[in-house]
Amino acid sequence: MMFLKYFLLTAFILALIAILILAFKSRKLFKFILLNAFLGLSTLLILYLTRKLTGIQITINPYTVVSASLFGVPMVILVIFLNFFVFM
Repeated sequence: MMFLKYFLLTAFILALIAILILAFKSRKLFKFILLNAFLGLSTLLILYLTRKLTGIQITINPYTVVSASLFGVPMVILVIFLNFFVFM
């Protein structure tokens, strides 16, 4: 179980570093951040609305909304993996 904890923490940190590198490389930082937030929130909403079809149970709470808006799609994927391993 400790391996999983460190693996997910490493994946989270790598996703954060990748997002920050892409944000600083792009000339339009504000546009990139807004697009990242929009994609993360829309992915979270689509997964929430299709939960009966996909079988993925993601709860909508302030933590998931803020994390999806800050880190985008990689954070939504990480939430899916966390839910899979916690409820497995």
